[in-house]
Amino acid sequence: MVMKFLYVVAVFLETAIGIWIFGKMFPKRKCMEKRQYLSEALLLACIVQGSYSYTVFFYYISAKQQLLSVLVGLYFGILLTYFIHKTAKKTWYKIESKIIEAILFAGTIIWLGCQYWTSYNSGVAIMLGNALPVLFIYTFFKCTFSDAYVWELLYLSNIGLLKMVYISYVGAFRKQRYEDFLYPPRVHTYSEILYWFAILAFILISVSYIHVDRVLGKILKEYRKQLSLVAVLEFAAVLVLMKFGIGEIKKEDLSVTLIIVVLIMISLLFVVIRLLGEAIDAEINLLDVRNEAMDCQYRELRESYDKYRCLIHDEKHMIFYLLECLDNGKIQEGRSFLANYQDNIVNTENHSWTGIVTLDFVLNIKMRKLRGGGQI
Repeated sequence: MVMKFLYVVAVFLETAIGIWIFGKMFPKRKCMEKRQYLSEALLLACIVQGSYSYTVFFYYISAKQQLLSVLVGLYFGILLTYFIHKTAKKTWYKIESKIIEAILFAGTIIWLGCQYWTSYNSGVAIMLGNALPVLFIYTFFKCTFSDAYVWELLYLSNIGLLKMVYISYVGAFRKQRYEDFLYPPRVHTYSEILYWFAILAFILISVSYIHVDRVLGKILKEYRKQLSLVAVLEFAAVLVLMKFGIGEIKKEDLSVTLIIVVLIMISLLFVVIRLLGEAIDAEINLLDVRNEAMDCQYRELRESYDKYRCLIHDEKHMIFYLLECLDNGKIQEGRSFLANYQDNIVNTENHSWTGIVTLDFVLNIKMRKLRGGGQI
């Protein structure tokens, strides 16, 4: 009983950590569309089907009943999802959404717990991204289905690689076969659970030193194809290391596993650093463009301020002169002065004139830069 409880806790931590890391990269959905409702119905159907199918499996019931359980699970899952969303009031939407999310997450944990109980490291489960977490993430987080699948495939492949170290080590010294770890019925030990907890602790410590939303999120969003290739290669490495789940485990297998896992981890670190470097370079270029634009705006603002100060100074003297002309009756001389002053402003400020104010402003700025640089 304690063993089963620890397995459920390990499954809970593995799934929750994966979803928690993904949640730092992608926000939650505020509203769901038809695709998300379909994904939710499929997730619920899988949970219903799995709860019956694993019961059938553990109690050795016939294959026909297993097939019937699949059909029954799909039917009731879709029906139950439709009923919940149709009968829920809008004022209760947030509460309803949280309740459904909690129910689906709990069902996912139980389903995965049964799956891991039968196989410590399943190649099919890794290939499918454990299926249920992918559907759960796509349903409740603002992302595409490929985002959710690539993340789960990468996440589970790395955990699978680390699990292969334990399988190779224990199997080599106890002279066991891969089938003893990957297929039921099998013997469960506390050491495999403790090693599993150690892997999850290592992931948590690693994530605590990485700005997930800024680093992993940026890489996943901008380099999804490259990460997909990395995830596929890691999954292929897991299959090769477990020899597709067949054969006796030898000490040579342990050496090969350690070498391959170390090389893959170093390569993965190199790839992440490389992609992160490209992302940082792109951000630096963007910041340089913004800095140049802000510097240009500052120079224009400073130039306009200096001209405004000169204009205020000149207007004071101009007003005194015009008052003197009016007092002495020199009206024609005052008009000539104003006309010359107006022509001087037009010739000084407007290097180009198109009739469009905004375009004239931009062109005049460019002309001033060219004149200032001696190009005109």
